[in-house]
Amino acid sequence: CGADPFKIVQLQWHASPCEDLVEKMGISWDKAKADFQEYLKQVEQGNVEYLYNPELATNQNINMKAGA
Repeated sequence: CGADPFKIVQLQWHASPCEDLVEKMGISWDKAKADFQEYLKQVEQGNVEYLYNPELATNQNINMKAGA
């Protein structure tokens, strides 16, 4: 579905080898790994990329803002 195999799917944590499967799906495992390692360097420097807006995860914020 186009999800990043490292950031989103986190295939690096699976015990079963999945490199061949990812390659068959048309995703370069080596390039994805290199991109992820670069992403980790950015995170270490404090450049955090949020993959979602946590305020959208619950309706609590709507209720909290209404009562404010």
